[in-house]
Amino acid sequence: MSEQLAARTSAIDPAEAYLAGLLHDVGCIALLSMPLYDSARVQGLVHGSCAPVYAENLLLRTDHAALGAQIAVGWRLPETMVEAIRQHHRPESPLACLLYVAEHLSGSEEDLPSAIRLETSLKGIGLAWDDVCDCRVSTLGNWLAAA
Repeated sequence: MSEQLAARTSAIDPAEAYLAGLLHDVGCIALLSMPLYDSARVQGLVHGSCAPVYAENLLLRTDHAALGAQIAVGWRLPETMVEAIRQHHRPESPLACLLYVAEHLSGSEEDLPSAIRLETSLKGIGLAWDDVCDCRVSTLGNWLAAA
């Protein structure tokens, strides 16, 4: 999805967008190592209809985006990639905006939907809704999401 969006704008390299799309939720792996008690509390909120990002912040005082950025720093990824991972739920940079739009289009339920954030993110990558509404998750994308 990220690569498709980047191909529609001249602001972001599609290969960089593809990599960012693959890595943006790497912090979720770090959450797997949290104590069982904390994990159960987060899952309890999520099952009670709380968006995962809010549950993480409420109970852990951090979220998978911040943890993912720390991992990206450890991997010595470029600062633009680190910031995109950190900001993908609160986009500021063009790459983070692209990730936000990609998550929205893919039906991600990690965060509460925000029409204002979506509109701002679309502007951040120089696209309009009509430019992106026909983007679809690829078969490979579905397989990766399930894995």
